[in-house]
Amino acid sequence: MPSLTINIQSKLTNVLLNINEKISLKGITGIFGHSGAGKSTLLKAIAGINNNVTGSIALIDKVLFDSEQHINLPASKRRVVGVFQHDVFFPHLNVLENIRFGRKRITSPKFDENEIITTAGLTPLLTQNVSSLSGGERQKVAIVQAILAEPELLILDEPVTALDGVNKHTILTLVRDLQRQTKMPIIFVSHNIQEHQFLCDHLYVIEQGNFIAHGVVKEMVHQLNSGGLIAPQTCFTVSTSSSQQHGLIELTLANGTSIFAMDNKLHLTEPQLQCYILASDISVCTEPPHHSSIVNQLRGTISNINLNQHQALLTVNSDGQTFYSSISTYSLNKLSLQLDDDIYIQFKASAIGQVNF
Repeated sequence: MPSLTINIQSKLTNVLLNINEKISLKGITGIFGHSGAGKSTLLKAIAGINNNVTGSIALIDKVLFDSEQHINLPASKRRVVGVFQHDVFFPHLNVLENIRFGRKRITSPKFDENEIITTAGLTPLLTQNVSSLSGGERQKVAIVQAILAEPELLILDEPVTALDGVNKHTILTLVRDLQRQTKMPIIFVSHNIQEHQFLCDHLYVIEQGNFIAHGVVKEMVHQLNSGGLIAPQTCFTVSTSSSQQHGLIELTLANGTSIFAMDNKLHLTEPQLQCYILASDISVCTEPPHHSSIVNQLRGTISNINLNQHQALLTVNSDGQTFYSSISTYSLNKLSLQLDDDIYIQFKASAIGQVNF
């Protein structure tokens, strides 16, 4: 399995970037962190456009950078291509000519150009000037251009930050589909945890210049909940059904439990959807709720209580599915809630959101 070995240090504005990690490049690897955590500095060092670092970087079996050995391959020879928030095109070339520009250096292309362009839906735009494209279309071109350059590693640095919800979903779906098609290793960087949930297989968390955790995305979301690095939320995969009435659709959790969501909040394009509920939208009861307008009511057991000032984050296990509920410490004390208590959780159909921005 290809890997990226990083052992670098660099002075950031307020902290020291200090990364010592061997990253397995299988599928799409996410790097999550807030502004100033060191994400962009790290990516620029990998790509060869930031020389203000010490240490070493190796991709697969090639040393890209080693300050002690005075090795520093230029960006053009690293076989690493990046797509950033702001694309860079040749304005005098049309879409196809821009796409093909980075392909000129490849002596034996592996990827089928027409197949990739068709997957991206760019065929009708090939003869247009890039200046006439929308923001979403420009990002499509940038991603296709990068993939057809056939690098050993593709870096995507906040590539959809400037796009609206529909275009974000379109671009991230394209990235996911093209990765599956080409098997190209991708590092995806974003401060938006939902983008990582939608796209990534594995997630690294960077905070104050250091990787503080890594693992499967769902596990990392649970860890980020407890650490207060994101708005606490429950993430889960559901199967859709054809049962729709009164504006509600029935969804089935992995454990077979049925819940109901607003059908106008979901894009029912696939048999399985990734969804979330904010912890602040889940309330708890110590007795079965009766005559309630809240349609989703599940029994569970408190497996963890995390206190943070005047808030308590409850981890609730319901038939193998983990839910998070954020309540006040006043409510925690009033209900006398403790570990291993059996409780009931409630959440409205409108509280269920889909990870599609």
